[in-house]
Amino acid sequence: MRWTGFVNVLMVSPLYHPYVGGAETHTRSLAEGLARLGHGVGVITDRGYADQAPFEIHNKVMIARTTAFGLQDPASREVVRWEVGLFELLDDVGRCLERLRAHGHGDADVVHAQGQGAYLIGAVLARELSVPLLVTSHETLPFDDRLGRSRSQVLHTFPEIAKVIVGSEFFLRQALASGVERRRISFVPYGLDVEPQEPAAPRLTDAPLQIVSVGRFKPRKNQLALVDAVRRLREEGLDVRCALVGRYDASSKDYYDTVVNAIAEAELDDHVTVLPDVDDAGRRSIVARSHLVVQPAEYEGFGLAALEAILAGRVTVAAPNEGFREIFGRHSPLLASDATGAGLAAKIRDVLSDQAAYAAESARLREIVRCHNSVDNCARHTAILYEELTARRG
Repeated sequence: MRWTGFVNVLMVSPLYHPYVGGAETHTRSLAEGLARLGHGVGVITDRGYADQAPFEIHNKVMIARTTAFGLQDPASREVVRWEVGLFELLDDVGRCLERLRAHGHGDADVVHAQGQGAYLIGAVLARELSVPLLVTSHETLPFDDRLGRSRSQVLHTFPEIAKVIVGSEFFLRQALASGVERRRISFVPYGLDVEPQEPAAPRLTDAPLQIVSVGRFKPRKNQLALVDAVRRLREEGLDVRCALVGRYDASSKDYYDTVVNAIAEAELDDHVTVLPDVDDAGRRSIVARSHLVVQPAEYEGFGLAALEAILAGRVTVAAPNEGFREIFGRHSPLLASDATGAGLAAKIRDVLSDQAAYAAESARLREIVRCHNSVDNCARHTAILYEELTARRG
């Protein structure tokens, strides 16, 4: 690995710490990994909670947050409402940029937009600063949104974009489907920072079996199927407990309510716990105390929650979507036959019937991903791309 010089990076991300999710975890891991390597990292993000400071430094990363912009009176006819979101946000972002500079984050060498929601802002900032723009999409199913395919294609045509960075084969295919030329795409495997923990024990506890699943509540995450799997296992006499860890947002509140209602209807309130307000430390603690991690998502672009569980030394089984196949291997015994409650329950039974074999397979997989998906490797390879782009400008 060749040496890279100092790069001043400006990241733009709709959400960042303390938000928990795949995109937020990747962005934070990369930002902090770059900072540990000695690069300057500033992040412009949303102020999602009223008590969040407009500026802070967290693990050597400078964070500037936009304020709660928007219409004071939604019924007002005194403003052009379409303009409020864009123009007020740009003004807000401009103040964030000034805030970063005031605290010592010098002029950026590159702008890196995380998620399609940041592409336009990233392009404006890159044009304003006369620096290259790199983008990373985190939208798993953008083409399923209304006008989503055209949105994705248009956003990738911004002339400021010098590189599209993808972290998995799934996102490589998505970028190509969005019209991005292969020469403009760079593959940098996702990386995570996980505190060292002991590998899974060769035998699980007799009872109760503690299962945990981590993921934001939304239909594609498929928590309903895991609730059904727990119901099936308990009807067979197995003493199973399950914790569903993850937040929901306004667009997925209905699904969250559906999951909660399904738990009640199956009379599983004492056996399935929903934990929507857990921070990073709490999530890691819950995973560490579990016997088995089950990730039931029907669709994943990669699956950082599964990767985190594997690196934490937990026996982890998952639905056979494309993202998980990339992590586990296409024919891994840790993958269920399908993403239904019946399929997940069958795989959990398999684990219980041959615990030593599944613990050994989990330990083998852990060593593979620990090398391949190191956050330091991710940060170094990303920094090399930054350096190459800044060198071309020089």
